[in-house]
Amino acid sequence: MLLAAASHAATAARSSFHWPNPHFDSATALAWAAPTILLAPLFGFAWIAFGVRTRKWTSTFAITAAILALVGSVVVAWVQFPRGGVFDDSDTQWISITPSFTGPPQFQSFVVQFSVAFDRAGMVALIGILLLFTAALVWARVGARDEPGPARTAALIVLFMFGSVGVLLSADLLAVLAFWGLAGIATYLLFQQRWGWEPAARASRLTLPLPLAADLALLTGIAILYSRYGVTIPSQLAPVLHQTPGWGYKSLTIAGILIGVGIGGRAALVPFHAWQEAPAATVPLALAQGVWPVLAGVVFYRCLPLIRGAGPQATVTLLVWFLVAAGLAAVLALSRSGLRRALSGAGLAATALGLVAILDGHAGAGLTGLVAIGVARG
Repeated sequence: MLLAAASHAATAARSSFHWPNPHFDSATALAWAAPTILLAPLFGFAWIAFGVRTRKWTSTFAITAAILALVGSVVVAWVQFPRGGVFDDSDTQWISITPSFTGPPQFQSFVVQFSVAFDRAGMVALIGILLLFTAALVWARVGARDEPGPARTAALIVLFMFGSVGVLLSADLLAVLAFWGLAGIATYLLFQQRWGWEPAARASRLTLPLPLAADLALLTGIAILYSRYGVTIPSQLAPVLHQTPGWGYKSLTIAGILIGVGIGGRAALVPFHAWQEAPAATVPLALAQGVWPVLAGVVFYRCLPLIRGAGPQATVTLLVWFLVAAGLAAVLALSRSGLRRALSGAGLAATALGLVAILDGHAGAGLTGLVAIGVARG
């Protein structure tokens, strides 16, 4: 499906760059670069899960998958970034079901479209998190070889990478939710993969319920929007928020707040911060603290028109929460004794301020800050 979407992009692309080949064709580049971003981690995980199991070869395949995805993202950014705007291809469908009942036309069919979104925010975030995954895999092979389960760790990191890339490339909220949940499952398994280690077992009391509550809030918010409008692509949903019969600010406010809570919970804002501070191995903890704020920032930016369209109550509620979370995280950072825990609290405060900047209309500064924070924390 991604290959079909990339081929559609390739037919519309122009040849405008001339390095290193003077006859470099950007259309040809998109034809192989766009699918590589998502297919490299997918095939890498499948090969690790069903093929070779030794530590050395598992790590090699995982690093290769990350590098291929990174190369593909750089090529796509090279072609698309100077053009600006958003490339959005919604021609391919994952699921298409026609229920046998009468009613509003938007509910006559249930369609999940494969919408590939290449915008500047997503491309910058994509390159940032792929650098994190590549560095984490190299460190897991070189510097963390004494930690238990290296092959299992590499496989779960590649699965986490696949889910994260899917979140950044998807324009349909249902597809975003599916990849979001997959990345969440991989994160939980990374935190709990050290079987026989008592602190990790105790930490499961936090690493499962807190992120799960945030994910359920995100699911509920998207479900409310779909139940009202029958559309889950933000670019198509925003123009009809106040034009569909039966719409109301009450349901829109609840949906907007729930989406914001789900995103902020995965970003580990207070009071959800404890799940990212649970005892875990070095690499999983660094990835969770580095990748999730970036994913949260991009999804929040793409859902921002829906949250603003929900009315002032949703915006004010989320703004107050982000500011309070930033203040409490700063207090936690100042009150902690260990340097690592203090830096973790400072990172949480900076993440909350990045979301405040996006909500306040400074999306460029907020997203740039979140990517920088993610890379620094990772």
